[in-house]
Amino acid sequence: EGPPQSSVSPLSLRVALGAITEVLIPRGSALPAEGALKVTTTEDDQKVARFLLMAGERGPVEENQQLGTLLFPGLSVPSSRGFVELVLRATVTPDLGVQAEATDQETGRVVSWR
Repeated sequence: EGPPQSSVSPLSLRVALGAITEVLIPRGSALPAEGALKVTTTEDDQKVARFLLMAGERGPVEENQQLGTLLFPGLSVPSSRGFVELVLRATVTPDLGVQAEATDQETGRVVSWR
């Protein structure tokens, strides 16, 4: 017997962008559910993008439950802030498992987290 199955997401899946979070998959979404968010680098010559994945309903990072971190090293440098575009995609499965991947829009390189 595997983990319990759910038909809807009990909490929103969020990603931290600085001190606040953005919703990738809203609470109550039919499972399996997918979400995506396009982001850019926030610093000049940024070498690593860090995506903190969280579950919860509040905007501030500290008011949500941390699930894990997806690190995307090896970004193109030199580059200006906002130059490198990444798409973060996430899935919540019926057993409430979370999978995420980030794709560099210029190079097509993908980094995954499960």
